[in-house]
Amino acid sequence: MRAEIKKGTREGAAIAEIVNKGDLVPYELTVQVLLNALISNPSKQYLIDGFPRALDQALHFETMGCECQSVLYFNVDEDVALERGLAEGSDREDCTEEAIRARITTYNNETKPVIDFYNKFGKVYEVDANKDVNEVYAQTRSCVLPQV
Repeated sequence: MRAEIKKGTREGAAIAEIVNKGDLVPYELTVQVLLNALISNPSKQYLIDGFPRALDQALHFETMGCECQSVLYFNVDEDVALERGLAEGSDREDCTEEAIRARITTYNNETKPVIDFYNKFGKVYEVDANKDVNEVYAQTRSCVLPQV
């Protein structure tokens, strides 16, 4: 989404406005931007960061003929997410405390059901993201290897 914003397209401007409020981009736009990126960068495997963020995105993506093979779930406490978001995003317009709290609320309402959905199919790999960066990296690496 940030790449689309940087392109300065009409879609990018719409995405920027939505993201700055802490809301989710409509699933049809999200999936279309993603599919365009996949088409322009052909590969046998993809690691897609931050997608799907809502059940409608997941279902629309799957009905477009793209099956999600696995999901990395970085489980982090809300206070840790807020603290890290403020520390790491100080130079970003969309990393205010208000925007981060809105994203946390959106996550609980919209994204958590995606984790529950894919977990029913045994596709979720959970990483304890409350730990230090080296431990999170080691857990992540063990989840994605040898697939990626």
